[in-house]
Amino acid sequence: MIRGQVVRMNMTAPATQVLLGLTLLLVLANGLSVTAFAVDKRRAARGEWRIPELFLLKLALLGGWPGAKLGQWLFRHKTRKQPFCRHLNLIGAFQVVCIAAGFGMAHVPAVDFAQVKEMAMAAITPAPDEPGAEQAEASPLPRRFGPGSDGKPAINRLTP
Repeated sequence: MIRGQVVRMNMTAPATQVLLGLTLLLVLANGLSVTAFAVDKRRAARGEWRIPELFLLKLALLGGWPGAKLGQWLFRHKTRKQPFCRHLNLIGAFQVVCIAAGFGMAHVPAVDFAQVKEMAMAAITPAPDEPGAEQAEASPLPRRFGPGSDGKPAINRLTP
């Protein structure tokens, strides 16, 4: 890129619109999370009606986890309530795993399922020089194990 050159994005591409929408959602969720923690801390100090913990956790779940952790740290709020802290940390761990899986899935090549089926059939079908190859051709069903699998009737132990 040349210095001073303006990079133009194709704003009509669906991927760009999705990316911009997700970015906007994350900015709003994080801003709301920090603000909610600040308001709840102020209300707690004044002895007023509080914001429910479930609402704070829902904001974190919607993508505002970094803002919630920042608000928790900045205002030293909800740090001693262990169930709340545990739930907030689990939400963060869940989001990190989802992001890692999303990046991992972006690098997975397309799968040709017909080729996978052929490879699976080749793996379970014995080669002609292996023992049991003639039996595999004669019976397409897998061999059963247990009573009655050898063709003889099973012994009924309930009747004398």
